[in-house]
Amino acid sequence: MNMNIPFDTLDFARKLASAGVPPAQAEQQSKLLADVLGKSVAFPSDLNTLERNTPRSLRHRNSSSKAA
Repeated sequence: MNMNIPFDTLDFARKLASAGVPPAQAEQQSKLLADVLGKSVAFPSDLNTLERNTPRSLRHRNSSSKAA
């Protein structure tokens, strides 16, 4: 599942530029950060889907080993 995170790349690039980062570099950094955030964040719905799709036998085995 791919959900968007509210991330204002233009605002971020402007803040980097105002802190002294060259504008072209600030723009690239903001694009890269937006890309990483879009691919690496797990949302509760992602975790629920993963749990639903995990075989019951595997879930039971993992909870049993934690109790030991």
